[in-house]
Amino acid sequence: MVAAFVLGHLALGDMIFLQGAIRYLATLHDEVRVVCLDKYVEHALIMFPESKIKLVVVEHGGRTWFQYPEAKGCAIYTCGAYVTHKAESDVNMYPDCFYDDFQIDRSIRTHHFKIDDPVNIRPMLPERYIFIHEEWTGGKCDIWSRIRNDILIVDPNKNHYDVENPFYEQAQLVVSQPTIFHRIEVIKGAEELHMVESSYFCLACQLDLSRVKRKVCHFVRSSAPKNLGIFEIS
Repeated sequence: MVAAFVLGHLALGDMIFLQGAIRYLATLHDEVRVVCLDKYVEHALIMFPESKIKLVVVEHGGRTWFQYPEAKGCAIYTCGAYVTHKAESDVNMYPDCFYDDFQIDRSIRTHHFKIDDPVNIRPMLPERYIFIHEEWTGGKCDIWSRIRNDILIVDPNKNHYDVENPFYEQAQLVVSQPTIFHRIEVIKGAEELHMVESSYFCLACQLDLSRVKRKVCHFVRSSAPKNLGIFEIS
């Protein structure tokens, strides 16, 4: 069976949205070669533990699929800015447009999404807490100041509490977790989620958030929050 070569958008959030597609393609092909930025290799190895999925590691994107020697002889799957089999990708339907570009069913995005259980360990947090994420590549939105209150607020990028604060050590547990995927159970267990449109937003949209009472996306930058309809838009 012919191998597959996958060239999608290379940001971590985009790769999270594409994980279901890539794992699905691994059921159709003997090997799936996936272009991945070198700075996300650790994350990609967690997302794609299957031996059939091979990473094509690059320092930066910008090349079309035929510029990769690894694509020779493969079935080609491109999406978004890299799509070559039609005029253009419908960016107004992000992230489902990626699946349309691959010509596979949109439901595969969530049905085939899976992060193996060993990383899904929730630290000892109180029953009530709020999870925030304020940063994306190239920017930041001050969510902490908007929602600060008397229950614990955790942020994977920063401990907002002084060392003397009773919440400091609990907030530090989340900061200390090694990757975004180690925080899955923290996201699922939060009372509220307040996020910018970042890789954490993309990950949250793939999860079962039935226990989360409120979900808000701050500083929207694409069509995804509206299309997915999971988060309120602030």
